[in-house]
Amino acid sequence: MGFAERRQIEVLSLRVTQLENRLESLARGLGVEAAEYENLPVRGIALSDAVLVHLRAGQKIAAIKQYRDETGADLRTAKDAVEQALR
Repeated sequence: MGFAERRQIEVLSLRVTQLENRLESLARGLGVEAAEYENLPVRGIALSDAVLVHLRAGQKIAAIKQYRDETGADLRTAKDAVEQALR
């Protein structure tokens, strides 16, 4: 991975952090608890906190396995779900 790609990742990570902070502020202002919005579907797919932890850590295979364990989905369905969330 080159410098430009690393820089783009840094910029995007900062932007995500800023957006998360805004979301938390809005949720507090509306009286919404974090648990009420943390498990919202990602790109139309509901992912558990455990799957999201693996994804945030860059552990795609572990995320797929976790998704399969939780949902009973076959390998292809779980892989598609996790990859769709990454897009």
